[in-house]
Amino acid sequence: MKRIKVIGLFSAICFAVFALTFGVLSLRNVDVNVGGSITYTANGVMATISNGVLANSSSDVTNKMQGFEVKLSQDISEIQNQINSWSGLELQFNEDGDDATITFSVTNNHPKDYLQVSINVNSTTTTNAEVSVNKTNSILFPNTVTDGSNKSEYVVTFHILNTDYNASINGFVLSVTLQKYEIPSETDFPELSLSKNSNGTSSVRVKNTGTSSSPNTTLTTVNIPLIFKDADDKVYKVTSIPRSAFAYCTNLTSVTIPDSVTSIGWYAFDGCSSLTRVDITNMESWLNIDFGINTSNPLRDVGGDIYLNGSLVTEVIVPNTIIEIKDYVFQGCKSLTSITIPDSVTSIGSSAFRDCKSLTSITISDSVTSIGSSAFDGCSGLTSITIPDSVTSIGYYAFSGCSSLTSVTIGNGVTSIGGSAFYGCSGLTSVTIPDS
Repeated sequence: MKRIKVIGLFSAICFAVFALTFGVLSLRNVDVNVGGSITYTANGVMATISNGVLANSSSDVTNKMQGFEVKLSQDISEIQNQINSWSGLELQFNEDGDDATITFSVTNNHPKDYLQVSINVNSTTTTNAEVSVNKTNSILFPNTVTDGSNKSEYVVTFHILNTDYNASINGFVLSVTLQKYEIPSETDFPELSLSKNSNGTSSVRVKNTGTSSSPNTTLTTVNIPLIFKDADDKVYKVTSIPRSAFAYCTNLTSVTIPDSVTSIGWYAFDGCSSLTRVDITNMESWLNIDFGINTSNPLRDVGGDIYLNGSLVTEVIVPNTIIEIKDYVFQGCKSLTSITIPDSVTSIGSSAFRDCKSLTSITISDSVTSIGSSAFDGCSGLTSITIPDSVTSIGYYAFSGCSSLTSVTIGNGVTSIGGSAFYGCSGLTSVTIPDS
């Protein structure tokens, strides 16, 4: 067991950002000084930041710091600061490089206002390690809701890439920004048809849906709202993009999909031949979307890019809150170069990474038990793949068309390999297959 001692202090001052600053995180007996500041303004927001936990994710939470809490009230004179120190903590990594995490939650305590939470993580340098956060942007509902949507948990993950070397994370900063969210009106989206369901949810489609013979050529960009209010100030949350919602909008080049969307129906973006950009605010939410079929993914038709809060996504560290990689989730994502799948994930869905032609690196954890059909079909940049012992089945066409693939190591647990799983792998020179 390799151990990292974490010692530090949490202090507070006044303005609009909550920050933890880490010195060095290392695998080999390096002390980590934890310090930082909380700054905020009383801008009509009431919120609580709480449940700070530092832990080894491979086991139950055994290494806890004292809970830290900041309360923001409507009047700056009423602001209460309740920050406790971090001291004497010990963070452990197993020999196999299990991740470590910091978790905390934010709760909106206001009876009417909506709260926008923005999370950012930065490091000056990293060596043999990666840092990620499960979500970067959230809208929290007022505390009058009963479904828990006024509270959200955030998980910062420190992932060690290779335990053969020292790993370090220098100058790490976590910042959390809280501000009141102004709800847009449905009249702000004249090109969209927004349903209003009795349970407060909504689905969205373009008002003038196209067909193959009569496409919609006027819509060029679309920004789907997370929530909106009607003329009576009733608020609705957009949760779905239904069947054929934006079909044959042939000049549509970009779409912004909010983190409230949980499903995208069949043919939703079918025939969108110019669509090359999808903007999201939350990778965890994107990974949880149910795509009905391959034409549900807006990148499927011509291939394009995902932008997370305005930044091009080239590398993805899947949050350890995800238990499956959904079907079609990254299909056609042309700039994706590497993907790291944590121990929480048990399956990789059909066509999950199909036609990700720039993908050169994938780390599959030993918790994955199945790789779906066409999961990596057309990933022509992959040169090698190691399938862990935990995997029992590989679907048909799983690695078809991986023309740069030269070596494959198949783990001892594999008992079935689908037809044409490695069809078209013209550069393949080495395959290690277990007796099973």
